[in-house]
Amino acid sequence: ARAMPGKSGKDRYWCQMCRKQCKDLAAFEGHCRSKAHIEMMQKFAAAPGKYMRQFGAELQRDFLAVLAAKYAGKRVSASLVYSEYIREGGSVRVSGTSWETLGDFAQHLAAEQLCDVTAEEDNGKQVYYVLWKDPAAGEAQEKLEMARQRDERRKVTAEDVRQREYKRRYELLKQQEAEAEIEKLLAGAGDDAGAAAPPPALLDHDAGRERVVASLAAKKQPGGENVLLSAAAAPAGAPPVPARREDNKPLSALAKLRADNDAREARQAAKRRKIDPTPPPPPPQAPAPAEAAPWLAEQIVVKLVNKKIGGGKYYKAKGVVEKVIDDGYGAKVRLHDAGVLIAVDQNDLETVVPKVGGKVRVLAGAHAGRGGVVERILVDDFAAEVDVGGRLAKLKYEAFSKAA
Repeated sequence: ARAMPGKSGKDRYWCQMCRKQCKDLAAFEGHCRSKAHIEMMQKFAAAPGKYMRQFGAELQRDFLAVLAAKYAGKRVSASLVYSEYIREGGSVRVSGTSWETLGDFAQHLAAEQLCDVTAEEDNGKQVYYVLWKDPAAGEAQEKLEMARQRDERRKVTAEDVRQREYKRRYELLKQQEAEAEIEKLLAGAGDDAGAAAPPPALLDHDAGRERVVASLAAKKQPGGENVLLSAAAAPAGAPPVPARREDNKPLSALAKLRADNDAREARQAAKRRKIDPTPPPPPPQAPAPAEAAPWLAEQIVVKLVNKKIGGGKYYKAKGVVEKVIDDGYGAKVRLHDAGVLIAVDQNDLETVVPKVGGKVRVLAGAHAGRGGVVERILVDDFAAEVDVGGRLAKLKYEAFSKAA
């Protein structure tokens, strides 16, 4: 209980633990000596943090309820809303909470983004004005923003897929054009070889065996050199077959037969390609890459890696995930330095690796959702050894994050 000499009205001699208003200083001092007050103060001494949080939450809830019910859509002074709250029987005073002044309480509401707060100078005093901010509208706006960011991600991914598909089709078209040019050359070579067909082979009856008589003819090639052809062994219409090797030595009979067979197969394959009316099947469409699974969890420390958020002033800033939204793909993060609460997509965040001995929370794998302690950091492997329930597990950096 505190007597507030600088206050007037019901804030001046108010006992928060007993929720009692005293008439004057004498009455307030007498109340502080009473047995009931001493018992309440003993309870407060046993758990002061519990009661301070309770009073702060109750004041915030009832203050916002009055602001929404009577001043929705209006920009009014915070002191006016506070006076209305007291007239309606509010049992918590600012002097009984962790906030020293009503201005501190208004700044807290602004930091939590519970309402719009502006400060103005009036006769040398700081006056705070509040404007009700509908949470439902804020949630809807956040969902729209998250959906927009997700659409942007998918748009970029789809554009990459289309670019790869265009490149693949371009390469396929170039390959088809090259094959068409080869077919034309093969067809021209076959016509020339057919026009210069030699007489058939003769039999040497005196030797008692077949003797192949090669009719050699010089053919002008595109490169400008004369190449000797084995016209007797080559079938009509087949591409020319060299009768000598590169070192100007004659080919063996087996080598000639192999060369003739290869030329015949090439000519038949070229004809089949010309008369085949069935177009080649269309190439399969590349599947769109799957979106990464959600990994966010509450009460973990994360780092912002998007330079566009906050105009770049929050880049590399760390914060605590207070709430997971958007089906696990987004989160409300309270930044450490700025103290603001922002909604961020998981692609704009990365995990934070604490020092050896630091507590972490596992986000993926067989130990997901469990807590652990970092025992060793493996820099070269981008991983760490984490003690999870007495068992040592090697986890990648993205599979865990520092616990808040």
